[in-house]
Amino acid sequence: MFFRAYERKKFLIVDDFDSFVISLKQMLRSMGASDVHSARNGDEAVEACLSRHHDVVFCDYNMGDRKNGQQVLEELRHRKLLRHTDIFCMISAEASSDMVFGALEYSPDAYITKPITRALLANRMDKLIELKDSVLDINKAIDLEDYSKAISLCAKHLRIGSKFKVWLYKTQAHLFYMVGDYQHAKKIYADILKSRDIDWARLGMARVMLAEGSAAEAEAEFEFLLQKNPQLVEAYDLKAEAHRQQKQYKLAQQSLLAATTISPMALTRQRKLAELSVDIGDLDQAMSAYKQAVKLSDKSCLESSDTYLQYAQVIADVTSRKATETPDDPNLQRDTELMLKEASQALDRTRRRFASDPGVVMRAHMAEARNCQAAGKEHRAADALDKAQAVVEKATANPEGTLDPMVLLDMAQSLFDIGKKEEGDALLKRLAEDNANNPTILRKINELIEEPVSMKEKLIARERNKSGIQAYEQNRFAEAIAYFEEAIAITPLQVGLNLNFIQALVKMAADKPLDQRLVEAGRQSLRSLERIEASDKQYKRFTHLQERFNKVTASGASA
Repeated sequence: MFFRAYERKKFLIVDDFDSFVISLKQMLRSMGASDVHSARNGDEAVEACLSRHHDVVFCDYNMGDRKNGQQVLEELRHRKLLRHTDIFCMISAEASSDMVFGALEYSPDAYITKPITRALLANRMDKLIELKDSVLDINKAIDLEDYSKAISLCAKHLRIGSKFKVWLYKTQAHLFYMVGDYQHAKKIYADILKSRDIDWARLGMARVMLAEGSAAEAEAEFEFLLQKNPQLVEAYDLKAEAHRQQKQYKLAQQSLLAATTISPMALTRQRKLAELSVDIGDLDQAMSAYKQAVKLSDKSCLESSDTYLQYAQVIADVTSRKATETPDDPNLQRDTELMLKEASQALDRTRRRFASDPGVVMRAHMAEARNCQAAGKEHRAADALDKAQAVVEKATANPEGTLDPMVLLDMAQSLFDIGKKEEGDALLKRLAEDNANNPTILRKINELIEEPVSMKEKLIARERNKSGIQAYEQNRFAEAIAYFEEAIAITPLQVGLNLNFIQALVKMAADKPLDQRLVEAGRQSLRSLERIEASDKQYKRFTHLQERFNKVTASGASA
């Protein structure tokens, strides 16, 4: 039976050791395989999958300084070169927890540790091929994104008594979740949990709770799961989202940090941790997470210029903060030089990797200027600024060339950051003339004109916001409000900050009526937020808090 199954499939072996490739080819051929190709590294593997389809891919994890097996799997999935009908086997001679968790997060069909014997290979592959062939019609429907058909096919296989019931129930429940049919997904999970407490069913049930908006109940389920299985990384991710939905941003950060401690090789999670840390003002953690994200971006198909640029921005903010808070620290100069070197290396890489995008190159030069200014290197800052302006002039001088107005807005903000207010004002004036019929750009220009805040001022506001969040999470609402007001006095248009202020006012009003001054301050914050568009990720939070604030400050509710 299996001999013919192997004979029909196309195999690809990805490994940089010829002896292992030869050995694995011999084993596969002895099992019936006839179409077996090989690639020496990850780049060759991607090219091989672009040129022809392979049913089964064996990929080594560690291939020296080239793409690793995790990045190969990541790219094949990202570019849809690996179908649900296919088999991907990760192979490695290593067994470090970082590597294993990183590889397993991308859900290979199998993880096999070297050395590999023919008996071991046949045992694993026979089971995988039998499963894939048995549910071929379901996976084909999933590949075509015909999820309704896939759900029906799962039901059909279950009716005829398939031996792969667990796979079918798990797949069907997840498909119901994907199409938004939460009731049917919950029924499957509940039926499974009635007979046996299985992690995947409980995790699925909690995920559905989260999607339905029951964040507190979902959080309790994730916590229960993690007490049973502290290594269940996905539960930390979902628990972080549950905290985020409840506006518990510090707890969300702690959940993401726990996940990255167990599995530090996931690029998207490191980015999320970095972005959340910036939002709550924890710049040290943001810098650490961005540093790891930059490292993981190398050779990844998920590489983004924003990762490098945000890393450089955080370094500039930390440098400026240290110079302000600890000017007498004997290690200040050494630390400043090291951070400037880190930023410069990240920005050099940005300019090389995205050399064809003048907007990215310009932003990289401006980030260099911000870091040099923060480090007290005025001459280097001026040189970086000249280079950024040269990029802009070259791009705009070409009749066919253009720069996204948002990029130029970023440049204007950078000019304000480094104290170049006149140059920033001049750029905004030119932008307004060139975009007279673009209300979105004109609104953003007005915001910058009204709030041309320097990097030092932004850092002070960010620290006040961070202190306010900490006080709020400890139910010290009056103290939180005072911190938020101090921050708003510096950056009155900052959306997240104003929302935090309104949320703290609503919480305090639940215990005692607000005095008239705070009511008016809250109304002013809401007026400043009316510019938020419905497509903005903060819009839902704004409308929710606006409704709650208006309710608690209705006639007679305030002192």
